[in-house]
Amino acid sequence: MEDLDWEQLLHVLTLQGVSGPPVAPGLLSSLQHLQLEGPVQPEHPAGSKAVVRPTSHKRKAGGPPNTPGRSQTQRQQLKDSPRKNVGTAADQEQPLHTALILPEMLDLVFKSLDCQSLCAAGSVCRHWRTASQDEKYWTRLEFSSSRGFGSPGDSAMIVPLLAKRCAVQHLVLRDMDISSLASSRIPSTFSRLHTLDLSTHFGDLQPLVSSCPSLLHLNVSQALLRKVVLDSGKLQAVALEECIITELKLRTPCLTRLNLRASFVGGFASDITLSRVTYLDIAGCKFDSMQAIHGIARIFPNLESVDVSEVASFTPAVLTSWSQHLERLNRLVAQRCSAQNLHLPACPFPRLAHLDLKGCCALDCSHLCGMLDGYINLETLCLDECLLPEALTLQLPKLQLLSIVGISGVRTVTVNCPALEELRLQACLADPVAHITHISVSSRAMSSISWGSIVDLEQLTLMCPILLEVHLLRCLALKDTAVANFNSPSPLGAGMHRSWQLRLLSLDGCEELQQVRLHSTTLQHLSLDGCKRLQELDLDCPGLSHLGLDEAEQLRKVHLRQMPAEKLCLGACGAMESLTLTAATLQHLDLKGCGSLMKADLHCPGLETLDLSFARSLPESALRALLAQMPRLTSLALPICESLGAQVLSRAWLPHLTYLDLFSTPIQDLTAIGMACPKLQTLNISRCHHLKPDALEPLLWPQPVQSSSSHMDALPTALLCQELFDDVEGEAGEEVDGREASGGDSSGAVLMLPELRELDVSYSHLPTASICQLLGQASRLTSLSVSGCSGAQDEIWEVLDAAPSSALFRGSADGSEVMNAGFSKCDQHRGAMPEAERHADAALEACHQLQTLSCVSCKELTICRVGMREAPAGDPAAAGSSSSPAWVPCPTKAAGLQTLKLGLSKIARLALALPNLTLLDAHSCSDLVHLDLHCPLLLHTLFHSCRSLDDAHLHSALFPGAPAMIGLGDEDMLD
Repeated sequence: MEDLDWEQLLHVLTLQGVSGPPVAPGLLSSLQHLQLEGPVQPEHPAGSKAVVRPTSHKRKAGGPPNTPGRSQTQRQQLKDSPRKNVGTAADQEQPLHTALILPEMLDLVFKSLDCQSLCAAGSVCRHWRTASQDEKYWTRLEFSSSRGFGSPGDSAMIVPLLAKRCAVQHLVLRDMDISSLASSRIPSTFSRLHTLDLSTHFGDLQPLVSSCPSLLHLNVSQALLRKVVLDSGKLQAVALEECIITELKLRTPCLTRLNLRASFVGGFASDITLSRVTYLDIAGCKFDSMQAIHGIARIFPNLESVDVSEVASFTPAVLTSWSQHLERLNRLVAQRCSAQNLHLPACPFPRLAHLDLKGCCALDCSHLCGMLDGYINLETLCLDECLLPEALTLQLPKLQLLSIVGISGVRTVTVNCPALEELRLQACLADPVAHITHISVSSRAMSSISWGSIVDLEQLTLMCPILLEVHLLRCLALKDTAVANFNSPSPLGAGMHRSWQLRLLSLDGCEELQQVRLHSTTLQHLSLDGCKRLQELDLDCPGLSHLGLDEAEQLRKVHLRQMPAEKLCLGACGAMESLTLTAATLQHLDLKGCGSLMKADLHCPGLETLDLSFARSLPESALRALLAQMPRLTSLALPICESLGAQVLSRAWLPHLTYLDLFSTPIQDLTAIGMACPKLQTLNISRCHHLKPDALEPLLWPQPVQSSSSHMDALPTALLCQELFDDVEGEAGEEVDGREASGGDSSGAVLMLPELRELDVSYSHLPTASICQLLGQASRLTSLSVSGCSGAQDEIWEVLDAAPSSALFRGSADGSEVMNAGFSKCDQHRGAMPEAERHADAALEACHQLQTLSCVSCKELTICRVGMREAPAGDPAAAGSSSSPAWVPCPTKAAGLQTLKLGLSKIARLALALPNLTLLDAHSCSDLVHLDLHCPLLLHTLFHSCRSLDDAHLHSALFPGAPAMIGLGDEDMLD
């Protein structure tokens, strides 16, 4: 700031107030220390005194402007003198934050800036100011009201600016008075200008055009030009849109494009023939006389593209006159021409390739098809919104695009065009198309069809050998015979002209289809979603990988042959009665919800998963026949199959089955299941109300095998010997209480379902004794659910108690030391025992694997205790109150339990000592009043809606290391 004098400061403030570019922030921060009453003295070294001149003293000559130290003459001389370099931020060295920007990035940014932004960028630093002055950034200038220009004084500011920018090539001036642009004061301003855009111009254009010797493109819009005479030897394109022109005269031999869209032209003439003009747009143009439009063919003899849309004076006579002179015409657009009886000339345009007659309601259609046949070079034809004959027939050898969107009067469309690629019937698939009942297309180039909502379409004939995709959506009247067109040709070659390469066929929403018979060697995707009246489906498609049948509510018979898919879902066919399926590679079949299915013939040797949920009508004999053909089945779901007998799997042999769901079936015992499914791991027999009281015994003790039984007689001998006994017996030699663990005893008895890990007997009428036996003896189970069982009473917890005299708890009267140490400590103690003592501890080993126990909605349970017992009277370890008994830990078989669900039960007291428990669900136990928890790993608890449980008691029961989160509505943890 020491070099900044008052002249520079005045200039900076003037630039800030008038010119517009902002002052750099660094300069503004320095100006904050200046006092406008007088200059600040330079800083002095330490120890010296700074002399500040009082503001009331008289200023000497050379003081700040507009002060008593300078006369009016001096101030005027200072104003007229050349400016010195201003001490702005642009004069400073390049700051760090701008130096980090690469030159390539800066170049890309500057090329996209307008003139105002370029001026502002020049005030950032010296480097940016130098870069912004480069002529390549000033090739295009735009001055319009949207850019902040348009006031009366802006034109005077623009002219000096343009005088300094001789590199401008594209100039845009909108809503401004530009009468001074052609002034002789700036003759070299537009020496390089090649494009000029003007709007709201009044006056003559010729002086302005003459001052631009390199002008190639002139665009004027919304202007009152009166008489326009353009005389230029280089002008190539002229656009006079929405202008009023009393007379137009062209002397531009190099002109190639002329646009007079939506303008009024009083007279149209030219002293010379403009033979280079190939494009003419007079859409919406109004001519004062018919001679002007008639003379177009004479002035522009080599026109290739003409747009005469909405021109009222475009009559059949004009069209006939043009056809005789415009031999090179390639594109003709005549949209919404209102001339009566408009028709194509008998002598066609020899080179016409694109014809657009959209919205020509007065088009004479009586001889349209015959006249169009003469246009053999036509490639694009648009007849949108036209009134056409009832039978539209076209035979054009080179036609590629035919658009008949919104037509009326047509019922039959026949197109025989070998080069046709697209037939457009609607702007979008949702727009309905009425009255068309039959479509016939013959093309060698069409590869895709996408039509929708052709509500009256009944017949479809396609002869397109390379057709790959067909979408016919919501064609409500489409008949069954139309689908036959998509069949593959016969091996002898008959019908090779049809669509023999079809890959995708979508007939969604075609509600009139009733019988679909399709044979295609190439079809991969078939969708019949929403075909609500479809009753029979017969497919022979060896390449089909996807089949959609959603909302096929009346489909009764399905015959699928050679299906290569790995997964098939037919669950939406609720009315299906018969199914025939041949699929060698099918692995997953979903028939969930096929309640009417009575016959199923499945030839699927590789099937692994079968879901027959809610197949109420399927007879037991049909199921047996199915299972006999599925040796690799691993998952079988038969819930709510009420027609199945009590011995549903009595003659089945499923050696690989691991999952079986028999929810709400009339099964009575598990003997047949144990014999048929030796590797079963998950079994669901919930809500099986016909179970016998001793139905669970095959899971607990070995059962004798009757070699003369009907089941054994039905099985192949080789499979029986190899799979049943060898696989079921497993490793021999391990005994528990004198029995073999997973094999048979000396009398030939075998233990059923030795690999069973998950069992669900919820809402079954099992007695309390059966549930107690299950809890006490089912040592292999990891998950057990007895939810809703009336036999689940308080006695079931006693069977989980381990014998206190076990060698594992030696040295602890009640086993509390081992329980507090955790389950891993139990394993360590057990591993150190002698072999004889481990056999003596078999009772504790029985429930070693149980991890999840569900007792939801057990209304007979009033107490839940696992690993706890009531303390004897006078026991010093007891901890209780007068209203509730005292509890002490005790050894339990369920020491490995991790999840316990007790929701919706009548439990009043809950006492648990489980070292591995992580989740406890006791929601909606409205009678729960007492808690005693010794579970060091407990992470999640749910006690919401426990109305009788006191909050203080709940908090006191959760000792340190208990749950980190108390759930108040986490429904994914509920049973």
